[in-house]
Amino acid sequence: MKKLKLLAVSAAAVSFLAACSEGGDPNAEKEARNTETINAINQAWMDGDSEALLSHLADSYTNHTPDEMFPTTGDHKQDIVEMMKAIHESSPDMTWVSHHVIANGDMVAVFGTVKGTNTGAMMGMPATNRAFEANGTDFYKFNEDGKVTDYWGLFDEMTMMTQIFPQMAAMMAPPGDGMTEDMGEAETDETTEEEE
Repeated sequence: MKKLKLLAVSAAAVSFLAACSEGGDPNAEKEARNTETINAINQAWMDGDSEALLSHLADSYTNHTPDEMFPTTGDHKQDIVEMMKAIHESSPDMTWVSHHVIANGDMVAVFGTVKGTNTGAMMGMPATNRAFEANGTDFYKFNEDGKVTDYWGLFDEMTMMTQIFPQMAAMMAPPGDGMTEDMGEAETDETTEEEE
């Protein structure tokens, strides 16, 4: 009798676990869908496919961290199309690798690296044919239809720009570097000569 009760309890436990497994996390399916959408968005960026990119953005799409390197019109979807066009004209070989993608409810966070070569004019400056590599972090919010409604991003533009335009690194060198010290020594020598 005890064995029958034990079997009955075991069977009930197995049934319960199976039901939980089938139901699973109610957000799991949505999070998986959103993650796939992020992969598609990143691929659209690499391909320079603005139509594919826009197909994943809601009508109410808002970029909460617009890039100061590019002009804004107030139409966030049109702005991102113009940004994509400018980036691909300057670096058509651009690639993006996602190192970490974390989905939680209606949010997806991505940390990755962008690489490319500056073979076209950029911000009115001629191409340098220099390679660049920099990291970035993106946050996307989705609606129930699987469309992106909000975006926040942080990209290491300074690293990218100083790789493309080395002169920028020299101009922005902090006090105490070799260049500043050399200038200081030159000024000291001139002062000593004048005193003599």
